[in-house]
Amino acid sequence: MNRIFSNNCFRKYLKLFLTNSDFTNMEQQIEQSQTPTSKPHYHGPVVRYLFLTTAVMLLVSLPYATKEAGGFSQSVLVMVIAILVIAAGFTSRIQKAGVVVDFVIAMIGFFIAESSALSLYQAENLDTKIFTTYLAVSIMMLFAMYFSIRSIVRLFYTDNDSRTG
Repeated sequence: MNRIFSNNCFRKYLKLFLTNSDFTNMEQQIEQSQTPTSKPHYHGPVVRYLFLTTAVMLLVSLPYATKEAGGFSQSVLVMVIAILVIAAGFTSRIQKAGVVVDFVIAMIGFFIAESSALSLYQAENLDTKIFTTYLAVSIMMLFAMYFSIRSIVRLFYTDNDSRTG
């Protein structure tokens, strides 16, 4: 019984019940107290997951990435991995600039990865490991770009704006 009363969620319900004289809006207030910062169409966790997965994929493919294979230098890939991890760490619904930075990183990452995949495909000595990695990275950056722009639309337009749907 003591454990039930120490739960924060139960305390919120009890406080709302005891202090609310108008019971018509009580259910809405309880829902808002459960998720005070949830916003529809905010996809920061998805973008964070995509950035981290892309960083792991690039890290795993690092031994195969050489200039002779048509890839980037390994020091550039290590820097890209660090940028992706840092961007994933700074992704937050509170900071609007972080969502915009996620979009810019995803857009640049998509452009570079897809350009590299296309140039590797047209090369005479096609390295399928690097080509497949760059193609997968470009697909993941494409999804990160989409989810970032959906978050930007949600964060920068007001709730009564019809364009947020």
